[in-house]
Amino acid sequence: MRLRDRLRVLFTGRLPGETKQAAGAAGAAVASPGVARWPEPGFVSWAKEAYGKNELVYACIQELATSVPEAPLRVYRETDTGWVEVPDHPLRQLIRRPNPVQSEYELWELTIVHLLLAGNAFWEIVRARDGRPVELWPLRPDLVRIIPVEDPRIHHTYAYQVDGKLYDLGTDVLHFKLPNPLDPYFGQPPLRAAVRAVAVDNEATEYVKALLQNDALPLAFLKLPRQIDEDTRERLEQRWRSRHARERRGGIGILSGDADIKVLGLNMRDLEFPDLRSISETRICAAFGVPPILVGAKVGMDRSTYANYQEARRSFWEETVSPLLRRLQDRINHKLLPMFGDVRGLEARFDKSEVSALQESVDKLWERVTRAVEAGWLLLDEARAEAGKDALPDGQGQVRLVRSGVTEVPVGATEGGGTPGGTAPAAGSEAPAGARGSGEPEEPQEPQEPQEPGGGPGEPAEGQPAPTTTGEPEARQRGPTRLLKAREEIAQARQR
Repeated sequence: MRLRDRLRVLFTGRLPGETKQAAGAAGAAVASPGVARWPEPGFVSWAKEAYGKNELVYACIQELATSVPEAPLRVYRETDTGWVEVPDHPLRQLIRRPNPVQSEYELWELTIVHLLLAGNAFWEIVRARDGRPVELWPLRPDLVRIIPVEDPRIHHTYAYQVDGKLYDLGTDVLHFKLPNPLDPYFGQPPLRAAVRAVAVDNEATEYVKALLQNDALPLAFLKLPRQIDEDTRERLEQRWRSRHARERRGGIGILSGDADIKVLGLNMRDLEFPDLRSISETRICAAFGVPPILVGAKVGMDRSTYANYQEARRSFWEETVSPLLRRLQDRINHKLLPMFGDVRGLEARFDKSEVSALQESVDKLWERVTRAVEAGWLLLDEARAEAGKDALPDGQGQVRLVRSGVTEVPVGATEGGGTPGGTAPAAGSEAPAGARGSGEPEEPQEPQEPQEPGGGPGEPAEGQPAPTTTGEPEARQRGPTRLLKAREEIAQARQR
């Protein structure tokens, strides 16, 4: 199909008959055990009456359609160290520029609009001579036909209706669809469940419009003291309208004689239909999975705060957008990615790392990193990397800040201060202060009585040589525990 013909299909839905061979109603170009499957009617009417006339439906669909492109689709390869992005993969390049007239953002936006209005979204896959996809074209879902075939490996093929004719597309179509328990071929749109709420909301708007524009309900009766003929009635009515209707509303009217006026119209509070509007808005937003506060619905704005808005944005992404992204990427991994060759160890995913609604606030990030550094869980360079900063030069950030009152006890040390191997401190030696652990207070020592020179158990008597050690290092005799850095060392490390 030539570029000119594709543009004509995309924007006008019309295509010259010689572009592709017609499949025909009986499926002459494809093997079909039956007639073509037609999608449920309603796409055009819902596009006009719901998406084109109802502000809330339009806002909900646009909220979803503009949120999906925030997470770009990328290709990753599985390695021994985890998943690594493949930025130059042909699939990523194709999604970045799907066709000569649409960008990546426009492709996803139109795809989501089709999916929410029809329950289905279709991409025609144009292949090069080597069989690899080179272009992606979105198709109007109400013009796509699915033709079942007898071959279980294919299951069905696709055709596109233009000017009353079906043009065979084969299997080169990527089909996104929402679940439909009654139809295995076509999806069910959210508007099918919300169509009554949308109709009620539209009728309420039309009623208020007709009442304000045409005065469909008499706002007042003019009571005269005597009977008047039909000509006089029409003349008075026309004069009253010319002086007080339309842009002259709210002016001053003067009555003479015994004439009296009786007001019957509704006030503005009654015209709002607050309860009816709130119910309709809630149901429409629930059908699309969009919090009312995000689309400016009255039921959401009544209790709106900045904190509520932030929580609603995060909830919207976690409960509505993320499952939708998973549905889209699974179809791409299932059909489109294998068209580029060997896919072992490859997977296409939506990158949500830069989605603003899922990002941690700057204050919370610094608070979390600071607590981790003070607790000794992170090195300085690790903390700087977490905060988006570069590492310190010459390895200055490869230090861990630990409070001076905290001691380190090796794993397997005995309660008496023995080493993991079972060696106890030498007799008469004392463990250093704080060796009992960071959370265990030291036992008070009993005051010792003064001893005579040379009479202490740990000192040799006069004239006697000092006792020899067992040959162990002095650090070993002091026990397995040691003091950590002092406050001065920590201060110097922070200054570095």
